[in-house]
Amino acid sequence: MSLVIEETGKKVSQILTEAKYARARLLQPSIHFDDRYDSLPEKDSRQNLQLEYLKALNELPFTEAIAEKTREEMGVEREEIRTVMDFGSAYCPDLPLIDASMQDREKSTLICVDSNEFLLRKSSEHYQENDCSIQLFPVLAKAFSSAKGDSHIPFDDNTVDACRTVRTLQHIDDPQHIVSEMCRVTSPGGKVVMVDPDWTSFRISPQSEIDHDMLKKVHQHSEPVPYPETGRLLKEYAQEAGLEGVEEQRITLQTDIFERVDLIGGFRSEFPKMIKEGLVSEEESEEFLSTLHRDLEDGTAVAQMDYYLVSGIVPQEP
Repeated sequence: MSLVIEETGKKVSQILTEAKYARARLLQPSIHFDDRYDSLPEKDSRQNLQLEYLKALNELPFTEAIAEKTREEMGVEREEIRTVMDFGSAYCPDLPLIDASMQDREKSTLICVDSNEFLLRKSSEHYQENDCSIQLFPVLAKAFSSAKGDSHIPFDDNTVDACRTVRTLQHIDDPQHIVSEMCRVTSPGGKVVMVDPDWTSFRISPQSEIDHDMLKKVHQHSEPVPYPETGRLLKEYAQEAGLEGVEEQRITLQTDIFERVDLIGGFRSEFPKMIKEGLVSEEESEEFLSTLHRDLEDGTAVAQMDYYLVSGIVPQEP
């Protein structure tokens, strides 16, 4: 199944502009964007930048649409779903919507597991404002990044009725093992739902006059995540973990908004590094950005990137 979600309009542009390129500042802190965080300790500054970026990302219509589809796949509206685990999404604003679907059920529990205690604390503040009863569990970072086969989710077998992870496995050293762990903590008959992008699928329409060799050069230089191909491997992970009824949906983000394209491509965070390394000149980078902005504005260019949503059912015990 394939779905294209198009992002256009002032709302998306405004959200991304207000983010002030937190991702760029996070990846390249030597670039001076503003002095908003200068008085903060370095660690707190970077954590606030990450929070700012996640807030902006989660407010985008495309991200909201994906979150809605994961809720549908988990079946949170069903009466028998009483315990849900969200793995690796510490700041995930849609959790109150899951909680609202479960509040009238006896002993319902929503669990959020993450290694980032700062984001969990910010999540707690957000959820308290929304009158949610969500259990937040900080776990050791090795649960997310460790030697192959050594990572684990610190919960007993059959703990939850449904489990999901969104944009997390791309950061994990052994995603296959974590998927198996998600299956282990999910009760037989429960749904496991996963979403991740395929960063290698990022493309700009060929009718654009941008320098596509430059686009390829920036892409090769950039390392947005440790494992950029994770999205298109999710189905394989699910099958290897023994999930039944595995379904894959390819969801394509399509946007003509410069701020969004720059955020995904990381151009304004990569070019200063590439200039310093002598890979491109300042004039070449300025021409690329100018042409990209013009082509997006006049409709001769559109950017796309594929996300994959994969779900499956934990087999019933024999």
